[in-house]
Formats: sequence, structure tokens, C-alpha cells
Amino acid sequence: MTGVQTCALPIFYPTLQTLSSTISNYSGVEYYPWNMPTNYVQNFLISVQHEFLGGILLDGSYVNTRGRNLNFATDINQAPVGKLGCTGYNCGNPNPIFNSIAAQTYDGWSNYNALQVRLQKRMSYGLNFQVNYAWSKSLDTGTGNGHGSSIDVYQNAYVPAANYGLSDFNTANTFVGQVAYELPFGAGRQFTLHGPLDQIVGGWRVSTVFQWHGGTPFTPVIQSSVAAGVDPGLDSFLGSYGGANLYPTVVGNPKVSNRTLTQWFNPAAFADPAPGTFGNSGRNILIGPGFSNVDFSISKAFRLPREGMRLEIRADAYDLFNHINFNNPDANVGYTCSNTTVQCGSGNGVLADTTVGTITSPAAYNSNRRIIQLGAHFTF
Repeated sequence: MTGVQTCALPIFYPTLQTLSSTISNYSGVEYYPWNMPTNYVQNFLISVQHEFLGGILLDGSYVNTRGRNLNFATDINQAPVGKLGCTGYNCGNPNPIFNSIAAQTYDGWSNYNALQVRLQKRMSYGLNFQVNYAWSKSLDTGTGNGHGSSIDVYQNAYVPAANYGLSDFNTANTFVGQVAYELPFGAGRQFTLHGPLDQIVGGWRVSTVFQWHGGTPFTPVIQSSVAAGVDPGLDSFLGSYGGANLYPTVVGNPKVSNRTLTQWFNPAAFADPAPGTFGNSGRNILIGPGFSNVDFSISKAFRLPREGMRLEIRADAYDLFNHINFNNPDANVGYTCSNTTVQCGSGNGVLADTTVGTITSPAAYNSNRRIIQLGAHFTF
């Protein structure tokens, strides 16, 4: 007979409190549909390739990805537009007993289309490279991190189509690549050298990795603290779950002729919605600054007298050109004004955020600027 060892698990007994239907009153609860649909993703790729002399490959592709039944995680206890003008605690919520109902609904969708070009050369005569370019567009009803996460931002929890726009990560143009070149001088290379000349001139290698892409989109919004002053009913509208925000009303052209860090877009092109209404602006309608980076490396290999031994010294430069990449600008376009019964805008109110339209900080991954490091690699 073989003994079986079991682990004691804690036992929880029901109490009057946990059996009560009022335990979640005036708090947030979660909701899952009874028949939860399965996420559906369809991929399509067509590619044409041609190889040229010298081992150079040219590849052109069209890529399409369609996602259906994607999570549109929102607060379905959000006050609908017809209740925005009400007053009182949770007055506009369909179920005022709960502050929010975090619903994992699956009625969102996405589309991605791209033309991609790849140019690649395998190592020959000391040179190899690969460069990739993509012209693409990604659209969705909300960018999230998968099951259990909220989407990036939304205004109307009940109409996913109203939130359909550029994905948070969308960049229209992307260009990346790497190049490595071994100079043709030295022992074992095209132009053989010997002795001290080989130690000085031979064995050099240079390489670079580079990346550039256009800006990512962002959404002009009226932050909750300002929105609550626009309309008393917005306390119920905003809720406490997800990315619910009031969108502004477009009254002009948000683009500026010469974008600068202090004026990336025109805040006067937006106004607070009229009381009791949603804004007519869309999600991710503006584009932020692009990103570029170049890393560079130079190294030299030394042949040592003893067989099997080799020494390599190298210098690496990250962000070679010391280029600053910036975050998207402040996008809180809400106004404050004394009369909350009228629409507030540039002619009737003051911007609540004095830095709106301004880029105030570099991207987190670009805080160190240029870095140069030296190293040596000894093999035996």
C-alpha cells in the first residue's frame, strides 16, 4: 500500500455578511456575459520575392489582420447621454446601487493593413545588411492588454463603433535595419596584411542598428476633474472603472502650420460639449512626435601568437546622435467657466490646464541620452 500525502487547505465558512445580497452595494462589481464569445483573429499575407546578384533579396508583402469578438472592457453602469443633466449620487447610473459595473464584453474589433518591404543581403565580401520598411494602419475599438484589462480610452460604453479609431500603437511609417561591414584589410580578408601593419589596419569591423517611425496617436479629452464642473451629471457618467473620458467638441482646425514643443496642436480648436451631451471629437485623432535612434559599434580583432587565442576590443555608442525622443503632449483640452449652463470654449472660458498642447518631457526610454561603452573580449 502506497501512502498518500495531502496538503491541508483553508476552509471558509459562509457568514451572514457574505450571504447578503447587499454586500456589494455602493461599490464596484464585475460582469461577464453568460455566453462568452471566442476571440477570432484572421491573418492574410501575400508576398513576392526576387533575388538579385550578390545575394541581395527583395521581398514585398501585403499583410492584413482582422480581429473580432475582442474585449471592449468598459463600465456598463455609465450614465447614458440622456441622463447627463441629472443631479445626485449615482443619479444617472442604470443601476444606482453600484458605483460601477466593470463588464468584460466582447463586441470590439480591429483591422490592420500594411505594405512591407524587406531588403536583405547575406554576408559576402565582409558586408551584410537587412532593412525593413512598413506603411501601415491599425484601427480598433479600443487598445487593451487582453482579458481583464480595460481599454485605453472611451466616451460611450454602449457604442463600440463610436470609439473606432487608430490603435494606440499605430505608426503610419516604420523604417528599421542593421548593417555590418568587415573592412577588407588584414589576415584572412580580401587584402592580406602581415606584421605590424596587420595589427594596426587589419581586423576592423563596423556595424549599426537604426530605427525610425512616425508618431503614435493620442486623444484630446476633458479630464474628470474638469468634466464634473462642466455638467453635474458627469459625476455619474465618468464612473470609476476603465478609461471613461468626456471627449470635446471640435470647433476649429486642431493642426498648426509649424509644430513646436510648446504648441504641438491648437487647443482653441476644441470646446466643452454643451451641457447634457457627448463631445463629437473622436479617439486618437491627433499624432504625436516620431521616434528615431541610431546605435553604432566599431571593433577590432587581434590574432595572438598562441593558436586558438583571440582578442577583440570594441566601442559601442547607443543613441549615437544624441537625439531626444519626446512623449505625446498634454491633451486635456477642458475649459473652466463660471456659467455651466453654456458651452465653454476659447471665447467663453479659460483652459483648465495651462500646459495643454505642450510637450513637457522626453520619453522614458530616452532619459539617458547618448551612452558610450568600451569593452574587450578574450577567447581561448
